[in-house]
Amino acid sequence: MGLARAVGADERLDAEAVRNSYESLKPMDTVIRQPRFLGPKLEPPVGADLQTEFL
Repeated sequence: MGLARAVGADERLDAEAVRNSYESLKPMDTVIRQPRFLGPKLEPPVGADLQTEFL
């Protein structure tokens, strides 16, 4: 997304892919938040869209 922003391109990911990925990863949240894996969860801004919340 940084590259897309840098060149002025669309930063949006496919909404269905984001939704499917997010829903499939949610049940594994405590497992993937282990040290040396993904790290601590960051809270998205209030009113964030699904893509922002997912990322």
